[in-house]
Amino acid sequence: MRMRLHESAAAWSYCVLPFLVFTILYECLLTGAGLLADRILERSQGEAFAFAAVHAADLRTFLIGAAMLLSLLPFLKAAGDQVRKNRMVFFSEGGPHWKIRQRREDALYAMFFLAGVLFFGIGLNLWLGSAGVTDASDTAAGLSTLAGKTSFPVSAAVFAGAAPFAEEVVFRCLTYGRLREKAVDLVPAMLVSSLLFGFYHGNLAQGIYAAVMGMLFCMAYELTGSLAFCILLHAALNLASLFLAGAAAAGAFGGTGGAAYMGMGAVIGISLYILEKRKDRHER
Repeated sequence: MRMRLHESAAAWSYCVLPFLVFTILYECLLTGAGLLADRILERSQGEAFAFAAVHAADLRTFLIGAAMLLSLLPFLKAAGDQVRKNRMVFFSEGGPHWKIRQRREDALYAMFFLAGVLFFGIGLNLWLGSAGVTDASDTAAGLSTLAGKTSFPVSAAVFAGAAPFAEEVVFRCLTYGRLREKAVDLVPAMLVSSLLFGFYHGNLAQGIYAAVMGMLFCMAYELTGSLAFCILLHAALNLASLFLAGAAAAGAFGGTGGAAYMGMGAVIGISLYILEKRKDRHER
């Protein structure tokens, strides 16, 4: 019999504790990083800090990445243990999408899934910007308004490296994985994890985007059982957003462009679903 999460306060604590502790640690370290950056920039008249003054956005972005990785340190051992538990839960025979999991080494399927999520995510980013929910450049930049002002190597290291790694460990491996471990059904577990992921991003536009993409990342983790694949998926989406930041800020993509990207992603997803259904019928 499946356990209902609301019946156990201990189960709730076990599942959401990584999110709460990580978020609190990150916000505290982020505040400290901001103060440190301010102090460094105040002394930028000196020769030793002249480089920091020229690259102020790079400095702040680097400190954001450092704060994120430091906040993750207390969870690394737990994450390693949880990865093994998740594989046992996800690959239990007879579970949802078992036939897809049997072909999880199929590189072509993974490439199509990656392409579908990328198209949909980029389209959603651009559509939110063009709809006026937030500034287009901020939306396309992804995780921070600093992304559009930072040099590409630093942006890539933080927004396509540190951020995807830390967030996938906390929200997919630990939060979603623990929900599934406690026998929470697939859809409720995806919803809880994704809503927390959206809340973590701290504003409406990024919260909506993160919640939707969080559902897709949970699906990718459930189907493949590979945390590395989810990190790669997340990193690729953030990297694509960085490339599009300049074009979106210049108004190169309107609402039609965003809708087109979302449509292409949806078409790829529907095509994969139809392919799976046809294969299931042939196997029967």
